[in-house]
Amino acid sequence: MAVELKRLHNFTGLNAVVSGLRLDPTLKLERSWGRVPADKIDALQEVRKVMSADRQYKAYRTAMAEVPEDAACVPHLGVHLFDLTFIEEGNKDNLPDREDLLNFSKWRLLADCVGNLMDIQRRSYDVGYVRAHACCGGWVGPHVGVCADGW
Repeated sequence: MAVELKRLHNFTGLNAVVSGLRLDPTLKLERSWGRVPADKIDALQEVRKVMSADRQYKAYRTAMAEVPEDAACVPHLGVHLFDLTFIEEGNKDNLPDREDLLNFSKWRLLADCVGNLMDIQRRSYDVGYVRAHACCGGWVGPHVGVCADGW
């Protein structure tokens, strides 16, 4: 699921899945983790790196920069809210040596951050087909039925 969320550029969902898999109750499932194939564990490690907080979410920022401009994307808003807070708290509204002049560098940074989010908002997903539960056998169209086991 995490790999598919990354492919779809759904970083909010990816962060939720990765965070859930890092919780103590999940990590204590040693026998279950032991049955997960090595290639799936490797894939999970790769997507975990994307949502790592290391170096102020550098891997996430790189992944966001690699999203094509016409592709839909669900950003991890926590990172962007952190940026807005950092810009707001770390910069004075006015120039330090000229209190009568606005600090346009600060306002430009804020505008860039908000502008990027507004650009992302304009994009949309084509959800004509969704990946169904494994029992349904793959891709299904807009008229999804219920599988025998209730999915």
